[in-house]
Amino acid sequence: MSILIFVMSILIVSQHRFIQKQEDQINKMAKLESEPHLNSDWFGVKADGKTDDTKATEAMFDAASKFPAGCTVLITGRIIMGQNPNVRR
Repeated sequence: MSILIFVMSILIVSQHRFIQKQEDQINKMAKLESEPHLNSDWFGVKADGKTDDTKATEAMFDAASKFPAGCTVLITGRIIMGQNPNVRR
């Protein structure tokens, strides 16, 4: 009987932690939606680790500088800026 109670308490704690993580993620997304943000996709940033994204990234950060209170910049991937011998021009 005590083993069953112990196992159930572990399951309850695990479920609580899972729910807390989900709530934290939801809160982060709600905060992001309420604040000004820019997505790198909107400026043509490829972020594939191969394409030179210098001009698109500069345009994105120029737009970000227009927000007087600041903003969040969302970038997913790997950005290459400047001279890179692996980039074909």
